[in-house]
Amino acid sequence: MGELEEIVGHIAKAGVYLIFGFLVVGSILLFIEGKGDGRSLSEISSPHSTFNTSLISSSIVYGLAKGDPISFISVGLMILVAIPVIWIATGIIKYAFERNKVYTIVSIIVLFDLLFAIFVIPYLVK
Repeated sequence: MGELEEIVGHIAKAGVYLIFGFLVVGSILLFIEGKGDGRSLSEISSPHSTFNTSLISSSIVYGLAKGDPISFISVGLMILVAIPVIWIATGIIKYAFERNKVYTIVSIIVLFDLLFAIFVIPYLVK
C-alpha cells in the first residue's frame, strides 16, 4: 500500500502547484483586465455582490480558452476541493485492502459528508 500513499502524495503536491498557478494567473489577469466573467472588479469584490460562482461551472472551459480570469480562479478552487476528495477516496481503497473495517466505514462516511456538502447543500441554501 506504500505505492498508493506515494501516488496520492504526488497528486497532492502537483495539485498544490496547479492551484497556485491557476489562482495566480487568474488574479493577475483580473487585476490587469479589471473584469472577469463580464463583471467589473469592483462588482466581483463587493461584499454585497450577487456574483454566484456556482452558476459559472459550465462556462469554465470556454472561459479558459478566452483567458477569462474568473475561469482560471474557478479551476484553481475546483482543484483545491478535489484534492481532499481524492485523498479520502484513496484512503477508502487503502483501508479496504488492509481489511480495516472501522477506518473504511469512517472514511466512507467522511467522503459522503464531503460530497454532500459540495453538491447538495449549495442547492438547499438558495
